[in-house]
Amino acid sequence: MPRNTRKQMKRKPRNSAPRMPKELNPSTPQFPGEVHTTMKLRGAPVLHTTTVTSGVIADGIDIQPVAIAGWTTRFQDTYQEYRVIKAVLRIRPVGSSTGVTRIWQESSVLSTPTANQASERGGLTLPNTMTNPKSVIAAVYKPYGVNMLTWTPVNASLAPSQFSVYTDLANYNAPATATVLWLSEVEYTLEFRGLAST
Repeated sequence: MPRNTRKQMKRKPRNSAPRMPKELNPSTPQFPGEVHTTMKLRGAPVLHTTTVTSGVIADGIDIQPVAIAGWTTRFQDTYQEYRVIKAVLRIRPVGSSTGVTRIWQESSVLSTPTANQASERGGLTLPNTMTNPKSVIAAVYKPYGVNMLTWTPVNASLAPSQFSVYTDLANYNAPATATVLWLSEVEYTLEFRGLAST
C-alpha cells in the first residue's frame, strides 16, 4: 500500500462541534493575569408544606447565589464578579400524602407559581405518595444566550430564573392540612473572576 494512502487512513477526523465564542468561554481570561475560579456551592434547604383548607404549595425558588449563607463575607471581599454556569434543584420526599406536585423551571416571569402555570408549563410531575427520602429528583438550569452569561458584581443580586413548585387540592388532590411533603436544595456551579481591591 502506498505511504500516502497509509497516512490518510491514520488521520483522525477533526472535531466539527462549534466553538464557544472567546468572550463567553469560562476558561478564557479577558486580560493577562486575570483570576478565574469555579466553585460548587449549596443554597439553603427549603421545606415545602401544603396550606390548610386549600392544600396549596406555591413556592418559587429563585436561582440567586447571593442567598448562599455567608456570601458577603466569603466572596464579596475576595472577587469582583460572578456568573451562574449551572444550577441543580434536588428535591426529595419527607412526607407522604395524596395527589401530585408539579415542578418546572420558570425563566420568563419570576413570581409566585399559579395553577395555570402548573398546567401549562413542561416539567416534572411527582406523586405525593413518595416516601423514600433517598429518592432524589433533580431539575437542571443552564444559562442560554449572552444575557444570562453576563458577569455580575459580587455585591449585586442576580436571579435569571427560578424553579417553581406547585400543588393544590382543587387541581392536584393535595392534602387540605398542613403537611410537609418535600425538601429542596439548589446546588450552584459558579464562576468568579477578578480579585477584589484591598
